[in-house]
Amino acid sequence: MASVVVLLAWGAPARAQQSERTSSLSWVRMTGAEACVGTADLARAVEHRLGRRVFVSAASAEIAVEGHAERAAGGSWRAVIRVTDAHGTSLGERVVESRAGRCDELGELVTAAIAVTIDPLTPVAETAHEPAADHDPSSDARAPPSAQSPPGPERVVVRTERVVVERPGPRWQIEIDGSLAGAIGMLPDPTAGLLSAVIIVPPRFVPLVLESALFPIASVQAPEGDADLVQMQAGLAICPLAIGGRVALHACAGVDAGAVLVAGGSLELAEKERLIVQAHAEARVHWRVVGPLVLRAGLHLLVPFRRDDVLYTDSAGASRTLYTPPVVAGMLDLGAGLRFDW
Repeated sequence: MASVVVLLAWGAPARAQQSERTSSLSWVRMTGAEACVGTADLARAVEHRLGRRVFVSAASAEIAVEGHAERAAGGSWRAVIRVTDAHGTSLGERVVESRAGRCDELGELVTAAIAVTIDPLTPVAETAHEPAADHDPSSDARAPPSAQSPPGPERVVVRTERVVVERPGPRWQIEIDGSLAGAIGMLPDPTAGLLSAVIIVPPRFVPLVLESALFPIASVQAPEGDADLVQMQAGLAICPLAIGGRVALHACAGVDAGAVLVAGGSLELAEKERLIVQAHAEARVHWRVVGPLVLRAGLHLLVPFRRDDVLYTDSAGASRTLYTPPVVAGMLDLGAGLRFDW
């Protein structure tokens, strides 16, 4: 919810000083409000109501009155009037609305509002163009000067309107990334590969990550020959620590599953295909550069659940160890992606 405070009249000096104060008028009819009162007619109507010449050029004016008329939602007419002093300091604002079929009524309301703005001590009956109720004009002439009521204190009337402002609800976010990755400990020697990730951030929840990696060729040497290995894996992670914004930081944990395959070489391995399951912890930084473009960097720690020796058969038919998976493997990735909100 929001509140809009509208000043119906601003504090002013005594009436003798008000009669000397000059103003400038700037009035615009927005699209759809061309039938509303024009600048010249509005200025003449205000001066007629005040009974004196009021408006001068902006360079000579003590206060500036600026306003515009527009067609509001629902077919009503709406005018906004702002007042500043000679130094540009805002003195207040007023919003006037009319639900009449034509814009004439809005012109009358704007005329009255500007007249009261320039001269807050203008009598209500004069502003309304009609005599006060139950008032005998001849009584003013019969009453002695001492019996007439002195001018009352200047009045400031404040009206508060409550306006409903719809706030957008939480939104889903999805990011699709691709990276170059380097790994140590996943295969016998350091290797390079490709990593892709889909990051989903549901409303009022932490990010979820679907991630996959491919390390196409790693050659392992043994006295009797060599073997070419390929490792592929995919996993799911949840990020309980997520700091959002233009630069986002995610700390995630999850599980991967995949396989190490024999792609070639002269060695005869005991397993042509070895299934792998590993715990996966990672920390990632995402920088939203411009629009949906995101740059990312990630540091990963991988702990395999299975650490059996990888065996091969030598020329004598005996089984020998090619390598043993380490307790912890590491991976670093650098890449880019696209982030979307909906």
